[in-house]
Amino acid sequence: MLRVRSRRAGCHSACFYRGSSHPGEIDSLLGDAFARYRDARDGEVADYIPILGAADPDLFGISLVTADGRGHALGASAHAFSIQSISKAFVYALVCDALGHEVVHERVGVNNTGLPFNSVVALELNAGSPMNPMVNAGAIATTGLVDADAAAAWEKIQSGLSAFGGRDLLLDEEVFGSEMVTNQRNRAIAHLLSSYGRLDQDALGVVSTYTKQCALSVTTADLAVMGATLGDGGVNPVTGDRVGSAQAARDTLSVLASCGMYERSGSGSLQSDCLRSQEYRAGSWRCRRVRGPSPCILLRLMRRGTVSAGSGSVLSSRERLACTSLLQPLALQQRAQRHRPQQVGRNCRSWLLTVIQSYRAANAVPGGQWSACFSPKF
Repeated sequence: MLRVRSRRAGCHSACFYRGSSHPGEIDSLLGDAFARYRDARDGEVADYIPILGAADPDLFGISLVTADGRGHALGASAHAFSIQSISKAFVYALVCDALGHEVVHERVGVNNTGLPFNSVVALELNAGSPMNPMVNAGAIATTGLVDADAAAAWEKIQSGLSAFGGRDLLLDEEVFGSEMVTNQRNRAIAHLLSSYGRLDQDALGVVSTYTKQCALSVTTADLAVMGATLGDGGVNPVTGDRVGSAQAARDTLSVLASCGMYERSGSGSLQSDCLRSQEYRAGSWRCRRVRGPSPCILLRLMRRGTVSAGSGSVLSSRERLACTSLLQPLALQQRAQRHRPQQVGRNCRSWLLTVIQSYRAANAVPGGQWSACFSPKF
């Protein structure tokens, strides 16, 4: 068990314990998921980029990497493919780490557009603001922040994503060439961004760099390591190297939760139960003792993992989303009213318990006494 102590100015200490991994349980769960979906034939192979239309739809692989660096894989997990839009999240993390939260927020934004990922209309409706880094306009604007020089920007992106993956990621020249022939919409988006002052470099040069980042070759095993690096606060759990700051990782995960599935992000989050600790108890965060927890600490818990009560039951992903949205304004209130942190803490505890109890009552979810999570001494 890894014990972590956190001390913040104006707050009491909080102790958190991280559960050790259970490889057998993880392998069993992955095996069940693999068996359930390996014969699925829903949907169609993407063909908006010609070469992607030639992908074998029967290829199916699952990879998972825990925060202690253990890998689990099934099926075609070693098969290479182009990273495409998944690259957006990691380039965003690199830029946030390099420039800081405020600069990237001002230039790119974090709000969902409610429109398709490659929409040009979204830019016009929002006075040239890309709104978030997961849609193409926001991703192109983010790539434009990496470096003023196109060659230097590409080197930073390739080396940065390689650090996330724990190995050198190479450009798939064939995919890159195919994309450059058919990326007229991205070129139009880049020119429109430039007209609104959202790009400081040559628009077509930024599009070329962005297209290269999407054409990096990865496997599901690589993506599992990259995701685990974000989940572990910017530290690659396989190499042990710090790739980015914990703040940049937190920002990226937050944007992925709210915008990662484009205009369907909200419904996708509500339908997903992948964070239930009954299924993924290994690596979850359990709050054993919190003396006077602030909204900021609780918000960090909600975003970083699951929270368990003394009974061992935990918040589901839906409960986590509800509580996160509730804690955000409380955390802002605490920062604005530092002279009344204890009163904010009382409100936070009361409101959080109300949300959990109401949700469980409405959905008939069995649970323990959630007040056991928190000390009554506020």
